[in-house]
Amino acid sequence: MIRLAYGSKAILDGEKTKAETLPTTCHILIGESCPYSCSYCSAANASPEDESVNVARIKWTEMDENELLEKMQNSSFQRACLQVFSGNEEKALELAEKIKKPISICLRNVDDDFINGLKNKKNIRICISLDGVNGSIGKKVGRGDFEKSMQKLEELANSEEFKGRISTHLIIGLGESEKEAVETMAKLARLGIKIGLFAFYPAGKMAQEKQVHIGKYRRMQIARAILEKNPDFAFSHDSRGNLLLNEETAKLIKPYFFQTSGCNGCNRPYYDHSPRRIYNYARELKEGEFEKAKKECQIYEEKVIYKGKKLLKIDFEKDLNLKRLNWIRIRGDFFAHPEEIIETMEKELEGSAFDRKEFEKKAGKILKENNAQLFGITIEDMAKSIFGENA
Repeated sequence: MIRLAYGSKAILDGEKTKAETLPTTCHILIGESCPYSCSYCSAANASPEDESVNVARIKWTEMDENELLEKMQNSSFQRACLQVFSGNEEKALELAEKIKKPISICLRNVDDDFINGLKNKKNIRICISLDGVNGSIGKKVGRGDFEKSMQKLEELANSEEFKGRISTHLIIGLGESEKEAVETMAKLARLGIKIGLFAFYPAGKMAQEKQVHIGKYRRMQIARAILEKNPDFAFSHDSRGNLLLNEETAKLIKPYFFQTSGCNGCNRPYYDHSPRRIYNYARELKEGEFEKAKKECQIYEEKVIYKGKKLLKIDFEKDLNLKRLNWIRIRGDFFAHPEEIIETMEKELEGSAFDRKEFEKKAGKILKENNAQLFGITIEDMAKSIFGENA
C-alpha cells in the first residue's frame, strides 16, 4: 500500500491549499501498518484497512502507484522521501528506482542484504531514525533498539560506499535533557550524519502530553546548526542540563538555524507544528521572525557586579519567556550568618518569578525563616544588581 502526506497529494492532484508554504519533498508512506507501538506515534494504531493514517499532525492518504509515478514526472518536487514500515523495504527500493528524483529512504530496522543493494545507487540517501536521543529515552517511549540503530548509522557513515549519504531523525521533547541531545547531535555530526530535527507533537499514547517548549526546541536548533559546521564546539549548560546562550554562542546564530533541517530539498511545512506557532520554518525567515526566534530561545546567562558598602557578584540565568529566575550564584566580600544561608537562598530562589518585588519578598522571607543576617549588603542591593536601579 502507498499513502501520500496531505500536502504532497494535494500538489500532485493540483488542489489549492491554504498553506503559505508548499512542500518541496514528496512524502510517501509504504506499507499497510506499522508493527511497532512507539508511544509518540499515532501510526502504531493504524489498521491495514484504513485508507488514511495520521503521523504526527499529518494525514496520509492512499494513492495508486501508477498515478503517483505519472504525476511525479512533471512535479516541482526536489526530492521524494519514502517512509517505510518494516517489512516493506524491497517495495520501497522498487518504487525508488522508478522515481526520477533524488530519494531518501527512511527505515527503522535495516537488513544488510537490502543495504548492500543500495551501494551503487548514489541518488538514494538512507535515513535510520533514532527518534529518541539515547537508549534510555528510547526505552521510555517504546522505541527501543537505539544502540542497534546507532551502531548501524556509525557503520554506514564510516563506509566509503555510503559516506555522506546517511541521515537520521531526532525528536526533541520526549523527556531528554538538552545536554543529552547536544551530546548525541555532536556524535552524529562527527560522523557526517545529517540530522533532521523534529519537535515532539502530542500524538498516539502521548496525545495528552504537552508539545515541547518552543525555547528548548529553538536552543536545540541552534546547537544542531553549530555542530554541523563544528562538531567539537564546546557548549555550556546549567545545572539542569539546559544549553546556555553565552556571548560566544549568540554571535554564531543565523536565520537559517530555525529552518527545517535534514535532507537537501526537504522543508516539511507544518509536519510537527501548527501555522499559529512555527517550530521549523519551511522557508527563509521574514523580517522580524529572526529576532522573534532568538527571543524564543528564552534562556540567557548574565553576570553582574554591584558595589555598595561591599562588593557583590551575582551570576544568574533568566528565562525570558516564562519570566523565571532559573538559577543564581551569589558571591562577594560581604559576610553572612550563618554562612550556609547564601547557599540556601540560591537553592530556594531558583525557579521563582523574575520580578523584583517577588525576589525581595522571597529573599527576605528566607532570611527571616532561617534567623539569618547579611553584613555589608542588603536584599535591596541584590535586587538592584539583578533588576537595575529603577526596576
